Amino acid sequence: MLIHHVFALFGVILGGAVSDRLAPRRPQVRLELQALALLAGSPFLYLLGRASTEVVVYSALAGFGFFRGLYDSNTYPAFYAVIAPRFHSSASGLLIAFAFLVASTAPVLLGKAKETIGLAQGLSALSLVYALGALLAFWGASKHFLKDFQMKPLIMSGTG
Repeated sequence: MLIHHVFALFGVILGGAVSDRLAPRRPQVRLELQALALLAGSPFLYLLGRASTEVVVYSALAGFGFFRGLYDSNTYPAFYAVIAPRFHSSASGLLIAFAFLVASTAPVLLGKAKETIGLAQGLSALSLVYALGALLAFWGASKHFLKDFQMKPLIMSGTG
């Protein structure tokens, strides 16, 4: 996991720098970068399930980690851009709770996949979930982001 997390660190740094630079001119770029990261990370997740050598496993972990970092660097900024500042804490709590709830199903789903199609195939199939997530994020960025975008600065005095 060290390789995965080191490359995620690089992804977080690059993703934050790129989106911070572009967001003032194009606010939806954060969500678009997340969508791109999901799409680009999908093949590495597929490869992780298909890997037959350590080199391929480490390469897949590195690629998946990098794009996960790109995605993660924009989670809260993209989220807060469409949530009124007065709701940031409540919305963050719901986001985290939902993420944990969904993530907690992974062991059960992969256990079922192991029984039916095999663990490697099940892991590779998760790449389809990433690709679907990318499509939904691109759709959200193009159809809904700007109408929900909060033009107010994140730090407000008194009112929200």
